[in-house]
Amino acid sequence: MTFLKIILSYHLPNQTSFSFLSACKRNKIFSYRGNSSQNVTFCLTLELKPSAEWFFFVKTGPRMHDSTGVEANFVPVDLLATPNYLSSKKHSININQNRILVILILILIFLILTVLGLITGLLVPRRKLHKISSSECFEAACPESWIGFQRKCFYFSDDIKNWTFSQRFCDSYGADLVQIETLLELNFLLRYKGPYDHWIGLSRDLGQPWKWVNGTEWTNCFPIRGGGECAYLNDKGASSARRYTERKWICSKPDIYAQIKRQNSI
Repeated sequence: MTFLKIILSYHLPNQTSFSFLSACKRNKIFSYRGNSSQNVTFCLTLELKPSAEWFFFVKTGPRMHDSTGVEANFVPVDLLATPNYLSSKKHSININQNRILVILILILIFLILTVLGLITGLLVPRRKLHKISSSECFEAACPESWIGFQRKCFYFSDDIKNWTFSQRFCDSYGADLVQIETLLELNFLLRYKGPYDHWIGLSRDLGQPWKWVNGTEWTNCFPIRGGGECAYLNDKGASSARRYTERKWICSKPDIYAQIKRQNSI
C-alpha cells in the first residue's frame, strides 16, 4: 500500500488539544505531537486505492498518546464514506502534490544556478592569474648575455674601449656603467670579471669628489687607488686611470621585475 501523511499544527486560545487522524479500515494509524498541549495536530493518512473505506477519528485531552490502547480512545465519525468526498480529497491532494513538485523544481534550479555562479566566479580570476603567472615565468629577468644578481642585470664586455665609449654603449641598452651599491655586489663583480680590468661608473673632475654616472656622490664604501679621473676594477679592487685609456667595461640596470615594481610605485 502507498500512504501520504500530512501533519499541520496550530495554536488554540483555549489551550485545548485535539488530535485528528484518518485510518484505513485495515490499517489503523496512530500519530501524536510531542508533549505540548497548545498545538492541534492534523494527521491525514491516505491509501491510494479506489476501494478504500475511510474513517475519521477525533480524540481530545491534554495528551496525544495512550499506551494502553489506541483504538479504544478514539471516537469514529464517518466523514469520508461518500465517494464524492473521497474523490474531491484525492483531487485536492494531487493539486497540492503538483504545487510542491513545482516549488521543489524551482528551488533546485535556483541552487544549480547559484553553484554555477560561484564556480564561475572562482575559476575566472584563477585562470587570469594563471595566464599572468605563466607569462611572467617564461619572461627572462635579464636580456640575453646579461647576468642577473640581486635584482640587477650586468653586462661584461668582450671589447676594449675608453671610458666615454663604454658609457655610451651602456646607455644604448638603457643601462649605465655599473654603480656599486654594496660590498656584496663588489665581491660579485670582482669574482665574475676574470683577470681583466673593467671600467665602472665612477668619475671625477679635477679637484672634485667622485660621482656616479647618475650624479650621486660616492660614499667611500671601498678605496680607489691612483690619480686618474675614471675608476675601474682590477684584481686588487678599484683603481683609477685616464679617460682615454682602453679597458673592458661593465654595464648594469634593474632587471624586469625591479622595473615593474618601480613603475607600479610611481
